[in-house]
Amino acid sequence: MARIGYAPCGCHGCGNPEAAVSETAAGTLSVTCHRCEFSSYAKRGTKAARLVRAAMTPEEGEQPAPAPAPAPAAPKKTAAPAPVPMPTPKPARASSAFNMGQL
Repeated sequence: MARIGYAPCGCHGCGNPEAAVSETAAGTLSVTCHRCEFSSYAKRGTKAARLVRAAMTPEEGEQPAPAPAPAPAAPKKTAAPAPVPMPTPKPARASSAFNMGQL
């Protein structure tokens, strides 16, 4: 996990302006404070990750990560084909001398 910058501590108590921000190979951000030992995580693509990146100051020499590209638009739906009518069932053969349908 490489340190990519620093951000204010999120514990709302110690006031450390330089909590380390690291990123894993999967893109998860980790914010760790060396003063109060507070730590938090933000998975890639979440609102939390966007907020951490907005508050983060990148390390010198590090380029800020580009914003994720928006998802491609879904293709337009075409009209559904007309449903095929169900064939009429053949009348059942009488299995006894009485047919309940004729009564």
